Amino acid sequence: MARDARLRRRLHALIIILLASSLAPAQTLTLSGSVTDPEGAAIAGAEVTLSSGAYSSSTSTDSAGRFQFTSVTVANGKLRIRAAGFSDAHRVWNANDISPIKLTLLPAPNSERVTVTATRIASRTEDVAANAVALSAHDLAATPALLIDDKLRQVPGFTLFRRSSSRTSNPTSQGVSLNGLGASGASRALVLEDGVPINDPFGGWIYWSRIPPAELADVEVIRGGISSLYGSNAMAGVIQFLSRQPETPAMSLELSYGSEVTPDLSFWSGARAGKWDGAVSADLFHSDGYVLVPVEQRGTVDSSANAEHAGMNATVGRSMEEARVFARGSYFTEGRHNGTLIQVNDTQSGEGILGAELHALAIGTFSLRAFGMAQSYNQSFSSVTADRNCQSLTNLQHVPSQQVGGSALWSRSLRSRQTLVAGVDVAQVIGSSNERLFLSTGTCPGVMPNGTNVSGGRQRTFGVYGEDIIRVSPSWIITPGLRVDRWRNFDAESLRTPVAGPPVSTPSDDRSENAISPRLSVLHQINDKFAVTGAAYRAFRSPTLNELYRSFRLGNVLTEANSALRAERL
Repeated sequence: MARDARLRRRLHALIIILLASSLAPAQTLTLSGSVTDPEGAAIAGAEVTLSSGAYSSSTSTDSAGRFQFTSVTVANGKLRIRAAGFSDAHRVWNANDISPIKLTLLPAPNSERVTVTATRIASRTEDVAANAVALSAHDLAATPALLIDDKLRQVPGFTLFRRSSSRTSNPTSQGVSLNGLGASGASRALVLEDGVPINDPFGGWIYWSRIPPAELADVEVIRGGISSLYGSNAMAGVIQFLSRQPETPAMSLELSYGSEVTPDLSFWSGARAGKWDGAVSADLFHSDGYVLVPVEQRGTVDSSANAEHAGMNATVGRSMEEARVFARGSYFTEGRHNGTLIQVNDTQSGEGILGAELHALAIGTFSLRAFGMAQSYNQSFSSVTADRNCQSLTNLQHVPSQQVGGSALWSRSLRSRQTLVAGVDVAQVIGSSNERLFLSTGTCPGVMPNGTNVSGGRQRTFGVYGEDIIRVSPSWIITPGLRVDRWRNFDAESLRTPVAGPPVSTPSDDRSENAISPRLSVLHQINDKFAVTGAAYRAFRSPTLNELYRSFRLGNVLTEANSALRAERL
């Protein structure tokens, strides 16, 4: 009897244990990771499936390429990753993998996948509801041209103010435009390098020689007004230069030599050591040039339009778990003879940049930039007689300018169908035109001093913007966006000091303007090869300090500054 009682008690205890275990909740796990391409760019919208026996769960990567499974009830399984333009990837997973999984997808055979960042966040071209063109380092190397602006002429709609290249053109005529909008000395398109504007802060033109071709990884071009993201200067579009990021010790060197004593060198070298990376680049050029005027029209004042420049950049960065910070310094100098011995110009500039990329934060992804630049531009002007046998000095200009600014960009994916983007840009430019004027004595080339003129001011800009990328379906994307800009011109004055008599000061009233730039774009992906995009937008360009306060001469034609200029609007 006692033995039977013990057996019954043991049986009751076993039944209680079994019941408790069956009623207890099953242990769940969390699985997270990221998906990138071979270059390290995040792949958004990739389908990630975890399967194990009868268990199966799917999710999609966000704009930073991250994915996460919660409440996983299996201890192991297989991951399958799919994305348009890539080969499928598979990986075995088990619960012992406690660190985030990093997966790399390879491009699918016979397909092309391009990522662009000129739309503020990294996106595949097939997901960009805009007219986007991307040129890789291979595309640029295969282009039979030495200069960056000449290489970009293969992009339909790319135009400079003058037809000649930056090798022979005065820098004030190197303004750029896109989409057939028409160029001027002040660019109607914004040019960036790694997210920082390189448009001249005083005049808006571009020093194309500042960018060593050997350091470039990609060039992205967005054609059409995109002031909804970038504000002023992006009235015709955006050009973004992306520099190479070192992964292993590497070096690139391009050398050439041409007629008229024209050597050219472009150099880049970079390396990574642990969490640190660094790169240096340089571009050196000289040419004795050639006479611009046809032989039958030349006079004794005509000489070769020669040019030389030197540019150097140095970058150091540090990577962390989900972030990277970097600092960059650059120096550029250039000198030109513009066809006569008197008409010359030179430029010296220095720039410093601090940047940070913060990923996988709970509230989204951040991209931060702060920059400062100081520049000096000098130019001399002359008046040439009709027979081109004599010229008289008319003006010596010294144009100092400084710029400081910064930007902050935030983006966050809401599941796989929506990405929010918001940001702010601020900048201030200080510049002036200091002129020494000369008057002809009546006998060429005799001149006498005719006083001085100093004019300039300050311009402060502030812009805030937002955008919502909505993936309505796998083939439809709708992107509404809005930006509000405000800029202020202040502390402007023109001081004319004649040879005889008191100085005459003409102050300009402080002025402010606002601009609202909405944009609505739609993309429909018909199939793997064809897509249709459409956009409705407003865009603008505010006048530069050069247009407001600096007069200039082209030959015998004098163009006066206009402090009453208002913004161009499209």
